[in-house]
Amino acid sequence: MIAHFKFPSFYSYQKEERPALSSFVRERKRYLYIKRILDITISTMVTIFILTWLFPVMALLIKLSSRGPVLFIQKRVGKCGKSFWCLKFRTMIMNDVADLQQAQENDARVTRIGKFLRDSNLDEFPQFLNVLLGHMSIVGPRPHMHTDAYKFSTLIPFYKFRNMVKPGITGLAQIK
Repeated sequence: MIAHFKFPSFYSYQKEERPALSSFVRERKRYLYIKRILDITISTMVTIFILTWLFPVMALLIKLSSRGPVLFIQKRVGKCGKSFWCLKFRTMIMNDVADLQQAQENDARVTRIGKFLRDSNLDEFPQFLNVLLGHMSIVGPRPHMHTDAYKFSTLIPFYKFRNMVKPGITGLAQIK
């Protein structure tokens, strides 16, 4: 059974099949270029048509519910392991362990408006600005905090392979 398996042509070392590897790379570049164009187009539309009115409404609700900034800005691990500032609407009261401890179910740090933002995923909308800046893509693995990325890399083999692509606002884990 295994002897009859044929590897895709870009794995082959035969001389006549080598152009398949270059066409695979060329197609990948074209794919990434089109993906970036779509990221910019969709993010621009979301920013213009949704964030322009959503941001002031959320800012007012967040400011009325607790003290602190409207946005939660945190360093996250991006493509090639580079750090970037990830933007989210703030859903918790200000606390000293936000960069070390993820929110738990029924976490006392989450505000009432913050629970609504988390349940509706509206807290993620400022990340469309990260997409416009080129730090993120719309679809990709979610960016982790540095502490979590370090912990996962010691526990999960090949964990760092996820950093070969830009992190995303949504990904396979959110779909499942």
